[in-house]
This record gives sequence, structure tokens and C-alpha cells, in this order.
Amino acid sequence: MSSKYEVKIGNKASKQVRELIKTQPGAFKRKLRETIGVLGDNPYISPESGRRYQPKKLANGRWAVRIDQNHRMEYAIAGQVVHIIRVADRRDAYKT
Repeated sequence: MSSKYEVKIGNKASKQVRELIKTQPGAFKRKLRETIGVLGDNPYISPESGRRYQPKKLANGRWAVRIDQNHRMEYAIAGQVVHIIRVADRRDAYKT
């Protein structure tokens, strides 16, 4: 993974995500790449599928976006650098 992605798995990441990262890191990285797209001035994330997601600001100051039905990512934007903070279970999506 390029140096601009720092992936940390949250405590509440689902078992499915943990397994995906262990068994198929390539698939996980690909999913990250197509989900993130290019973040910069654009507040939207445009995966290759063309779908656009509106990130939501959490109470703790981080931003969260839903990737698919079950998972979402939090990220912090520093210039063009995106740090993936956590892949979390949907139930935890908007809790601080």
C-alpha cells in the first residue's frame, strides 16, 4: 500500500473485515483504492463504480463514510494525504 494510506483496525471491526485483511490483503487494498478515489477539495468520494458518498463528521472530529452495507472508513485529510483510521462495524458507524 502506498505510504499515504495508514490502516489501523478498530476494536470493533467486524470479523469479516479482519479475515479479509488477513487472508486477502490484495483485495482489501483494492477496495481501499477504489473507495477512496481522489480526495482533495472534493468532499465526496467517488469509487470506480461512479457512486458518490457524502462523508459525515463525527462528534469526535473525525469523518466517516460508508463503503458498503456493512463497513465504513474514518479518515483524516491533511492536504492530499489520507489516513485510513479505522474500518469499523456499521453498528459503530456514528458513535464516538
